[in-house]
Amino acid sequence: MDYRTPLSRARGLGSAHEGTGHFVSQRLSSWALIPLTFWFVVALAYLAGSDSTQATDWFHQPLNALLFISFLLVTLWHANLGVQVVIEDYLYCDVLKIISLMLLKGTMALLTIAGLYFIVHISFATGAA
Repeated sequence: MDYRTPLSRARGLGSAHEGTGHFVSQRLSSWALIPLTFWFVVALAYLAGSDSTQATDWFHQPLNALLFISFLLVTLWHANLGVQVVIEDYLYCDVLKIISLMLLKGTMALLTIAGLYFIVHISFATGAA
């Protein structure tokens, strides 16, 4: 018999012992995405009619490159957290769940590396096309 109170059982954080941290990370990333998404939409509107030279010049400004890197990293982290929850909650086959989580982590790692590479490459490009 389990003589613990409901509060005592709830403090165990579930079977994985990490649910609260995941929850907090997802909420913090969503709050960080609010101003970053607003900035991204304004940046897209600003760059809407520009050519590649103007867009490259825009990326040469350190603040714009830093904000775009922040937007990319926070968006991918938030997406990773959300898809991970869906996989863990709705896939019941353990083998399929593990494979799906590995594919998710690999995909997010590749997208992060590719995105950072292209942002840094464009930011430090010399303007000669």
